[in-house]
Amino acid sequence: GEYVQYGNADPNENDVNDSSRQLARRTTVGTFHSVCSKILRKFSKELGDLPSVRNCLGVTKNAAGATISQGEVQTEDDDMASEEEEEEGNSGSRVLVQTLDGSFNILDQSDQLRLLKEVLQKHNIQLKSPASGSSSGGGSNDIRPITVLNAISLLNTRDAMSSTTPTSRGGENDEEDDVQKKVSKKVYRIAMEIRVPFQRAKYSQNSIDFDDLILLSRELLLHHSSVREILHRRWRHVLVDEFQDTSRVQLDLVRLLTTNSLFSVGDGDQSIYSWRGASPESMSDFEVAFHDRRHGWEGLLRGGNGRPPHPN
Repeated sequence: GEYVQYGNADPNENDVNDSSRQLARRTTVGTFHSVCSKILRKFSKELGDLPSVRNCLGVTKNAAGATISQGEVQTEDDDMASEEEEEEGNSGSRVLVQTLDGSFNILDQSDQLRLLKEVLQKHNIQLKSPASGSSSGGGSNDIRPITVLNAISLLNTRDAMSSTTPTSRGGENDEEDDVQKKVSKKVYRIAMEIRVPFQRAKYSQNSIDFDDLILLSRELLLHHSSVREILHRRWRHVLVDEFQDTSRVQLDLVRLLTTNSLFSVGDGDQSIYSWRGASPESMSDFEVAFHDRRHGWEGLLRGGNGRPPHPN
């Protein structure tokens, strides 16, 4: 967004113009993806420590308290160094793990497909059917890489949404059935097999894609109340345009970023992006999410007793 001044300048209106400029400087305007990119880069320390990132990379703690990952080999020299550091009170400070940080790269679709093909090849997964291997035009049973990529996207979203309470989402089984209805059994099987290695390949290169921008931001806000509180103080008023084109995950983001001032504009009859995950039902879900609640995010943070936490 940009600040635009219309009309002729009047010397008597300098104070008004200065106030308007100050207000514009305090305003953040952008798409969901651009705003999420800013959030993740600002809170890079918390990003690398998210459960989904750590689990994907196999990041754990060793006996000395150092962070290590699967595939790393600790030699005797490493053990001796750890003992020396432990004696000096610096235990666990020397082992570094490649993970996500604020300097991450954002992969476009061509980058994703290139990386996906590398991962498929590494795991000896063939998308072409044997009968079509010599056909110049490809066979009808061939699977396109983009189809697998889309299936991985559906699975990542399903897993993210399953972390919310069943009462607010209808349960994990509904999400799983929905994914299986949208892809063939073979594509589903391949996507299930390759999804984690593909995510690991991205994260280990400090790269994420556009889906990750949304999903990781949602996870960050769910798991870190301090981050949520900082953003609530920074953005006290939230406005969302074209609300009918938001997805269910994006609705969760709106809920997590909103305190008590939210304005949304949308028309369910004008939704045109259902093919990429937009849900016109977000308009009706909006009413349910914020009905008779001070904060929409309370419904996402229900504890085991089924009651929302007390607002901080």
